[in-house]
Amino acid sequence: MTAEYTNWETEFVDVKFVDQRLKSRFFKIMDAFAAAPDKSTWAAAGSRSSAKAAYRFFSNKDVSRDELLDSVSRATVEKMKHADADWILAIQDTTSVCRTAN
Repeated sequence: MTAEYTNWETEFVDVKFVDQRLKSRFFKIMDAFAAAPDKSTWAAAGSRSSAKAAYRFFSNKDVSRDELLDSVSRATVEKMKHADADWILAIQDTTSVCRTAN
């Protein structure tokens, strides 16, 4: 991981995976997505095998979307508790795309 990207281990400090290889794969996927946020999974992964590995990761029954979200949420709350700031902005993009059938 290069210095320009986030240290995912601090963002997902307490994420629990049944198999530690899943954790390693998850951080590789996050690096790829962070390096190319505007790209599809196939394009961001950099190769066919890496893209297939990412899809296999997210379809793995041992990977919980809720666990990933909860982990990053807990890390965010901890950062806010220890922030030396008078204000913390919680900015949210509330736009959404709605497709209607014609």
